[in-house]
Amino acid sequence: MPERLLVASRVLLVIALAAITLLSLSPSAPSAPGGNDKLAHLLAYAAIAFLLVLSARRSPNRVTRLLFSLTATTLYGVAIEFVQQFTGREFDVMDMAANAIGALIGTLLGLVARRIVSRSSATVGR
Repeated sequence: MPERLLVASRVLLVIALAAITLLSLSPSAPSAPGGNDKLAHLLAYAAIAFLLVLSARRSPNRVTRLLFSLTATTLYGVAIEFVQQFTGREFDVMDMAANAIGALIGTLLGLVARRIVSRSSATVGR
């Protein structure tokens, strides 16, 4: 993975985490485009997982990277749902499900993106 891509993905990950945390814990729920709250959850957590996979240093194998990204992102979504109860928002199991599905999609897309970048980097290096 090129160093510039690692740095950029880490910066974007921090921004995404801050934005999602702020929006998730604000007292009033932001309205989702088209009124589809679950799609907004899915996309937000897919973005987090995707950036998490891209920002990771090389790990021993893809399974380790997949499990870490999926677990960390899903636990973050579960934690946010529990904390929301204390901010005047509602706990929603369906939001957690959308978060977990987004985490899975983002993780898989991140693995594909890493493979593409690795192959193109190897080709350029020849």
